[in-house]
Amino acid sequence: MSTTVYPGLTDWLAMKTGGDDRRGWIIARRWQQFAEDIGVNYKIVHQTLTGMSEKIINESQVLKEAFTQQHGECKVIGDIIAIIEQRVHKVRSSLEAANK
Repeated sequence: MSTTVYPGLTDWLAMKTGGDDRRGWIIARRWQQFAEDIGVNYKIVHQTLTGMSEKIINESQVLKEAFTQQHGECKVIGDIIAIIEQRVHKVRSSLEAANK
């Protein structure tokens, strides 16, 4: 659930990833720590994040269209999709930078 679009609600994550719960700090090294914390090879986490990032934008658009057809336009959904796109870009950029 994205609370970012609602004024007055926290922007902190509900759970820590790699020891941090500040949304802007979940970068490649946090994912590396996450992999270590759960005992999984970082390559698997990296592949999973890459695969999810390739699918999530399209899937969110499909869900938006289905919602709109059933219930009509909703500005908040568009706002949430914009946040998803920003975060996907940040994750991809962070992973790419870590691989260089």
